[in-house]
Amino acid sequence: ALLHSLALDGGMWDGVAAALAGRAAVLALDCRGHGASAKGAGPFTTALLADDLAAVMDALGWDAAVVAGCSMGGCVAQDFAARHPARTAGLVLID
Repeated sequence: ALLHSLALDGGMWDGVAAALAGRAAVLALDCRGHGASAKGAGPFTTALLADDLAAVMDALGWDAAVVAGCSMGGCVAQDFAARHPARTAGLVLID
């Protein structure tokens, strides 16, 4: 699972997703309030965004994932690992 920086969207990971194609399942979602995701009322906390990732993983049938995040996405990834340790197969923090 790939989590983007603040004010960007999952498209920032297009090159990474292309490089991993055929080697791993890749999820580059738009975090709540970004890109094509629902805007809704804030505030958007990293805990909320981490739980959103867990809900998307549930919908996909994923038990666990390596979670990578850049900048804001790194904060969300850390919160995901803290809130859902059994679902965190690995953690990559960038920037």
